[in-house]
Amino acid sequence: AEHLLHVLLRCPTGALHLERSDGEHAEPTPERNTAIVERNGPVYLRGDLEIVTGQGEVLLKDTRIALCRCGASENKPFCDGSHVRVEFTED
Repeated sequence: AEHLLHVLLRCPTGALHLERSDGEHAEPTPERNTAIVERNGPVYLRGDLEIVTGQGEVLLKDTRIALCRCGASENKPFCDGSHVRVEFTED
């Protein structure tokens, strides 16, 4: 179980999650929000995050999110890995 939790917490996009049956949080919320720009890839966000539309609709509340930078994602604003297919480069 500990190994599985370690694998899930290493998922950079937050696509993999674990829900505990006892209602406790499986993943601690980071103390501060951070953004990491991956070379030729997405922006990885970590923290107490909430993605909201221009109309105020909450799209996602999470602690790990990857946002698309290449413009090719079929799940915008989130990264779906399309940057690899389109050979996105930031140059």
